[in-house]
Amino acid sequence: MVKEYGPITSFAFGGLSGAFACILSNPFEVVKTRYQLQAELGKGSRQYNSLSHAFSKIIREEGVRGIQRGLLAGIFFQTLFNGVRIGLFDHVKLLTHSDAAPFLSKVIAGATTGCLAASACSPLYMIKCRLQSQASGKALSVSTDHGYKGVIDGLAKVFKEQGFLGLYRGVDGFVLRTVVGSAFQLSVFDVAKGPCQERVGSWPGTLVAAGCAGIAASTAMNPFDVVATRLYNQPRSPNGAGMLYSGPIDCLTKSIRIDGAAVMYRGWLAHTARLAPHTIYCLVFFEKVKQFAEASGF
Repeated sequence: MVKEYGPITSFAFGGLSGAFACILSNPFEVVKTRYQLQAELGKGSRQYNSLSHAFSKIIREEGVRGIQRGLLAGIFFQTLFNGVRIGLFDHVKLLTHSDAAPFLSKVIAGATTGCLAASACSPLYMIKCRLQSQASGKALSVSTDHGYKGVIDGLAKVFKEQGFLGLYRGVDGFVLRTVVGSAFQLSVFDVAKGPCQERVGSWPGTLVAAGCAGIAASTAMNPFDVVATRLYNQPRSPNGAGMLYSGPIDCLTKSIRIDGAAVMYRGWLAHTARLAPHTIYCLVFFEKVKQFAEASGF
């Protein structure tokens, strides 16, 4: 049995795991973001026809820098985000535990840590989303180009133009997205890990459980992810009001009415291709870091 660590150590392990996973999964996040934003509300052209076409076009026309756009913002985000969300899950799970409804208590724990993480990390996710939507040249643009040079430049511009509250525009949509995603991802992994390890062994079982958790999370979360991405990337007036959507409900209804119901699962393949391996990298690395720390006498 792996040793249980305190909240601060668990936070550090979770953050380290998230940063490592981000480096490997960020290209899929770039593709997913652009897929969800292209031809938004029936405007503009579709730059990408498929997952493979998006990858090849971005690499061909923008290079490695293009397919890894927003990486530094992603690393900052994933470090803090998963430090809270994954690192504190086991501790919150102890508070929500119920013998009468064990799975529901894990769903609540995942939703709780997801809500805390989303609230803390919203500014970083917003800048990451905007950086990843930026393409090299207007001909490749899929949506609003905010012209940020990097994560610090993006945060500084938003703060200068809209103040502190501007950093949290769209947080309502992001919290909804993360609550749903974390509730499914962490609870499914926690429930599936034991049986999978018993059937196929410790290491393969952990991989299988993490993969199942990633697929479950991406499927449940995708509609909310589309809404959060569009809310974050929309242009805003000088007073900070959204110029396309007033909030999550308005974004949801407008997107479905103009782009069709299928828009809620636009980018699902890229999302799953990112989140399933990201979950495997993140959760498996988190487990292995704890095991290594215990074996090292930490």
